Amino acid sequence: MRLLTDSTGAVSDRSEYEAFGTVLRQTGSTTNPYQFTGERFDATLGLYSLRARWYDGGTGRFLTRDPVGSGLEEVHLV
Repeated sequence: MRLLTDSTGAVSDRSEYEAFGTVLRQTGSTTNPYQFTGERFDATLGLYSLRARWYDGGTGRFLTRDPVGSGLEEVHLV
């Protein structure tokens, strides 16, 4: 659950999410692009921007592979 407050500290908006980011309930009307886990949500695309790649809360998956990789490619066993 995420809460937004107004200048007096009163709760103005409330958002509840499923485990992977799908919105369950939202109240309030404040425009706030920062949603699930504090990440920027693009309402036009319906995706979260995690800077290096896009995340779909509906499927719980990233749209592309991790650009850094797993790091396992560089492991050399001797």
